[in-house]
Amino acid sequence: MIMPRAFLFLTAALFLIVPAMAQERSLRAVFFKRPPDMPETAVLFNPATSVEVELPPMNLSEPVAIPAGDQVFAILPQAPQAGDPIPPGAPQIKVPAAWQRVILLFFPDPSNKVFPVRVLPVDGSLDQFKPGDLLCFNLSTAEIAGTLGEAKFRIASGKSAIVKPSRTESGDYPVAIDCLLPGETRPSPLCRTTWRHDTEIRQLLFIVNANDRPAPRIWAISETITPP
Repeated sequence: MIMPRAFLFLTAALFLIVPAMAQERSLRAVFFKRPPDMPETAVLFNPATSVEVELPPMNLSEPVAIPAGDQVFAILPQAPQAGDPIPPGAPQIKVPAAWQRVILLFFPDPSNKVFPVRVLPVDGSLDQFKPGDLLCFNLSTAEIAGTLGEAKFRIASGKSAIVKPSRTESGDYPVAIDCLLPGETRPSPLCRTTWRHDTEIRQLLFIVNANDRPAPRIWAISETITPP
């Protein structure tokens, strides 16, 4: 039996609704805990192309088109001058040709002197992450487990998983999420609420460490998928 904590830890995380690009190969980004002095955009650069993407701190950026095929990008605060090489040590990502929608997760990394970020690319293609699904990233040090309707999930620290709520039609479903903090033997309630399932919306759920409390927080973004 789960022993309740003194109070429930749940970020007042609004499900921000953002549109999705319909067919073109696209990329979006979000920056976790973006420092105030960090650039608000980044450049994805290789010898064949240069793509600028916004780095919003609490939402997905507007989609930007990226070229087809396998791509390797350096992540830079600005594009190099013509003829200049990519600065050594710049963050780099690989985007496989099969990824038709890409989500970049940006994190601060003061150790990188070219651009103080760490970037995690995620396959957001519709055949992998479907409308109605929830993609959960456990970025906390706790183990996360719970239920979305009747669907059960468990995600270790630093891992991610796609969870398919048990509803097949739009409507509300109960949510229960628990966390097992490092050094503890009993899980603690993290969230008890009701969420909305929409067959045209996919949700990104982030479990992140909190600065002011031991239990992690929940942060969610909803992305509306426009039918082709």
